[in-house]
Amino acid sequence: MTAVRLREWRGVKPVPGPSATAVATRLRVTATDEAVLDAVAGHLGRLRRADLAAASRPSLPGHGLDAVGQRQDGPNGLNRRKRDLTALSSARWANAIISANDAQYQRSRDAQQRHIADLRAAISAIEKRLAQPVAETLTRRGLVRRKNARLPKGYPTQAERFQKQRRLQSLRAELHRVSADRDAGRVHVAEGGKRLAKARHNLRDAGLTLTGWQQQWEAARWRIGAIGSGDEPFGNLTITVTPDGKASIRLPRPLEHLANVKHGRYALSGKAQFSYRRDEWLARITGGKPVSYALTRKPARGGIYLTAS
Repeated sequence: MTAVRLREWRGVKPVPGPSATAVATRLRVTATDEAVLDAVAGHLGRLRRADLAAASRPSLPGHGLDAVGQRQDGPNGLNRRKRDLTALSSARWANAIISANDAQYQRSRDAQQRHIADLRAAISAIEKRLAQPVAETLTRRGLVRRKNARLPKGYPTQAERFQKQRRLQSLRAELHRVSADRDAGRVHVAEGGKRLAKARHNLRDAGLTLTGWQQQWEAARWRIGAIGSGDEPFGNLTITVTPDGKASIRLPRPLEHLANVKHGRYALSGKAQFSYRRDEWLARITGGKPVSYALTRKPARGGIYLTAS
């Protein structure tokens, strides 16, 4: 019996914990609260989608500008976006919208790069197999010779080879289109998700009714998010939650007439009660640390859901 040498024990390597945590709770709100939040979500959603559309189709940087103009083109574009959004909401809402859209744009760019890599890998694999003769045209000796030489396998039949030639043309056209978008800095984003948007054209295959799809689509696009700051009361001045659970929201400038408390704010009737990691949440809002909040809806469910991160 041959002794097998086992791997040596090298101890346990400690792994750091998660750098961020998100906790959620359900807010039980009145019909008046829902009407106000729907107005805020609709207004901010229109601003967010307009800014996202502009960010997804950037103009070529420095086009027709000198060296100084090219260096200032990026900051000027960001300042222009924030100025336009601030005029229709507030500086804090503008900052939240721009930060969320820039993060979405960067994720889409990363996905675009991965898609290009996958397309190139698929094209390379098909080209290698197309370079080999079809298996049905080879003798048994030819098959053995190809196997011994460790050459890529050809396609079994001429019909399958023909279909792969068509597939190769489609992949090359897709690669050309995606590469052009990458070079132009252009991405294709659908708020609410491309999969759900495409499901609208095939409700039967998706197992949805028109009403069910509309509920999911509206819930996916209904969002009110605000970035926190350690210098603000309870970690977030735009969406504020006190230690006893009282939640209030800073209304955008065109909707300040809906305020029910001072300084253009609207106080919700329902209280936020975080049952999971409540002590950590309390430690952050009372310790001068930032907390980001997001108000969302869920399809076919009542109430508003508050997520603290």
